[in-house]
Amino acid sequence: EQLLYPAAYGETISIGAVDENSFRADFSSTGPNLDFVAPGVRIYSTVPKSGYAFLSGTSMAAPFAVGVAALVLSHERTIDKNKKLTADDYRRIFKEKTMDVKNLDVVWDQKGKRFFQGLGIIQPDQFNEWVEVKKVEEIEAKMRRLIEDIKSVKDIAKLEEIRGKAELIQKVFLESIDPAKS
Repeated sequence: EQLLYPAAYGETISIGAVDENSFRADFSSTGPNLDFVAPGVRIYSTVPKSGYAFLSGTSMAAPFAVGVAALVLSHERTIDKNKKLTADDYRRIFKEKTMDVKNLDVVWDQKGKRFFQGLGIIQPDQFNEWVEVKKVEEIEAKMRRLIEDIKSVKDIAKLEEIRGKAELIQKVFLESIDPAKS
């Protein structure tokens, strides 16, 4: 099935679907303007009347991609709080963190890889750089506050309370750098 509009517009990011084995779903749209694929087969989702069901479709894959896009934007805004990303920015960032679909066959050679999988399967587990940066930034901010608290302490009991907090922050910091030390 060829990619339809509005997904075919250049300013959108078109998403096809793959299953849990990274195989392209047989219902997934294809075409030279397909951007990426994401999980879209047997996705546990909400249905009317407060229910849940396993659903399949690119309508299940698109929210997956939007969720990753939201995390990317959130990370970018930790660096620049007014940052705005374009569809091309997301394409560039997503492309760095993709893998190939597994079940492309001889037709791939005839039509080209992008026709069936876009630029690849979005891999959110590869977007880990902001998690580590955020941990370090949070710990650094807590340490700065503790240092300010220590400078202003006149009461020895208060100093002991702050020392306990500092030891806890140090422990969390060391565990984030080397989980084996936990």
